[in-house]
Amino acid sequence: MHLCSPVRQRLLESRWSKWFIALALMQVIVTIPILIVTLVKVETSLTMQEPQTDIKEYLRDKVVRVRIENIWFIIYELWKLWLVIDGILQANSLTVIASAAFTCFSGALGIMQIIESVKWDNSIAVNLYLQIAMTSAVWIIAIPTSFVAFMLFKDYGWNLVERIDMYYTVQCFTLMIKIDIFFEVLLLVFYAVCANMNKSLWGAATALAILSLISLFVGRKAIADEKHWMMSLFSLFQGAIIFVNLAVMVVVTDPTDVWYTLSIYACASIVIVIFTLYMAVRCQRNFGRGLQPHVNWSLYRKPSKTSSTTATGDHNQQQQRHGNHHHRNNRPRQQHNSNDHSISMPPPAPPPHHNDHNNNYNPLRQNLLDNNNSNNNNGNNEDDPPISSTTSSTQVPPSIFTEYYRLNDQSKR
Repeated sequence: MHLCSPVRQRLLESRWSKWFIALALMQVIVTIPILIVTLVKVETSLTMQEPQTDIKEYLRDKVVRVRIENIWFIIYELWKLWLVIDGILQANSLTVIASAAFTCFSGALGIMQIIESVKWDNSIAVNLYLQIAMTSAVWIIAIPTSFVAFMLFKDYGWNLVERIDMYYTVQCFTLMIKIDIFFEVLLLVFYAVCANMNKSLWGAATALAILSLISLFVGRKAIADEKHWMMSLFSLFQGAIIFVNLAVMVVVTDPTDVWYTLSIYACASIVIVIFTLYMAVRCQRNFGRGLQPHVNWSLYRKPSKTSSTTATGDHNQQQQRHGNHHHRNNRPRQQHNSNDHSISMPPPAPPPHHNDHNNNYNPLRQNLLDNNNSNNNNGNNEDDPPISSTTSSTQVPPSIFTEYYRLNDQSKR
């Protein structure tokens, strides 16, 4: 319960965050059922070819392609939904912009599926119509998603700059690691599924997927601990991922029957890995320059007190900025209410002495009353604190001074 309340508050913090999540859910609701229906129709209506030992012949089978494409499209949509939620929870404008860009990538994947269906002579016409409808819906959703992402960027942009200042490269690197979860780890699993008929290739792709997942943790830990050898190891493995993608495009792809979905996955992975390497080098150059306290991270322990304090301070500053205007508007009403409930002491009775001693305290009483009236007149200025905002214990009533002068006069007599 304690965890769900802050998460829900952050997800529903503003109307733009609500719209952004709603559009992401709408895309998932539209795409996943269509992908499942397409997969079921192909599996029930058509039969696969005889098992092949050659990977090119195996992947040339259209039923195999449709099966792999649809399953991986579903996984991609779920991963993108997670990226949207993470961007909202972290109030990270970079993640928000990236998730909006991947909405357009979903539309590109839909276009690739349409091309594959058009090339397929035995393609089911219903599936082609469903794919066209799905792709059109994705591109329609991409338009408001881009606008809402821009509005969230304006809301989160100041928090981003205020929080990380000169270390914005760390935020970019962290975002690239989240993107690499799909375009490295899951893509290598995708390659392993494609090579399931060849045990050696399947084993190599599976091992690379596990090593890729470990390397992402190593890269994140290298940034937190400022370890050059860990970052160098991470960069070396990123170069290996580029080589694997190039090898898949050269060895697996059949020039006479290009599998466009596989090609677009591999090309996107190469571009993302290159950008990850670039951000890793930039972060490594900042080692030893005060970077470590701002990016302390561990998989097995709680965040550092410095990081949590910084995040709490940023959240409090954001709430203060949002509530500042509301506070100024409500201040006159608060002053009025506090004046209504303030307790004013009655004027003191004259002391039981001759009237000559009244001269000792009457000027003081008159000065206190004049000061009280002047403070009440200045209370309309919202920049000055109202006199009624202080407690009665801090306001010295005139009777105390009166009693003091009376007793003092008695002692002199």
